[in-house]
Amino acid sequence: MELFERVKQVARRYFQTDKALAETLGIPQSTFSAWCNTKRQDNLWPHLAKIAELCPQVRREWLYYDEGTMLEPEQSSPPVSAVQNSTDEVAKLKERVAALEAELREERGLNRQLTTRLLVDGVGDKGAANNIEKTGEGAG
Repeated sequence: MELFERVKQVARRYFQTDKALAETLGIPQSTFSAWCNTKRQDNLWPHLAKIAELCPQVRREWLYYDEGTMLEPEQSSPPVSAVQNSTDEVAKLKERVAALEAELREERGLNRQLTTRLLVDGVGDKGAANNIEKTGEGAG
């Protein structure tokens, strides 16, 4: 299968039309159509990396060299925007950071309360303090 045929196959499968792929790549439709033949298909080479980026489930070996199958074995669904995946991941991470910061604020507040109690009251647990003193006396 010729390079331009593989590119057109990707266009039909993931972009519905050649025109949609051409627009996504920033190429005028007429130029893209002119490149889709045996004599001018070399003009598609500089755009293969972008096509591979847009369609990560398409195997590069197939796209570039017609080796093996078109799709990665475990990935046969249409591509999900990498931007959308990144946005979702960032939102989840921000939520996790906010939860951890809230937990840290609570821990700091409890730590301040305990520190204040120890400074004002001496030792918070008089029984524990007595046991420590006894242990200290017996050791010497």
